Amino acid sequence: MDKKAYLTVKEFKKEIEKDLSIDVLIFFGSRTTNHYQDDSDIDLIIVSDKFRGVDFFDRGLNLYDHWKTGYPVDFICFTPEEFNERKNRFSIVSEALANGIAV
Repeated sequence: MDKKAYLTVKEFKKEIEKDLSIDVLIFFGSRTTNHYQDDSDIDLIIVSDKFRGVDFFDRGLNLYDHWKTGYPVDFICFTPEEFNERKNRFSIVSEALANGIAV
């Protein structure tokens, strides 16, 4: 695991929790499996009730305002119901749960 990236994610979580109640945050992808390149992004699944009623593609937009690192990042944002629907079937959620790190 890229420990520097992990610490970055932990700090990011502290920052966004000031404005967003987070049920689940999972750090996953190449940076958690040591199969990353210098330009690899950080992949995050974020689960919150605050995403309810917000278009799927708009949910992460405000999060970029809090992302103050040099790492590229992908935010994948779900409501708790959407997350629960996907965790038991083959999906990015089940992959993240199997191989990612809960923060």
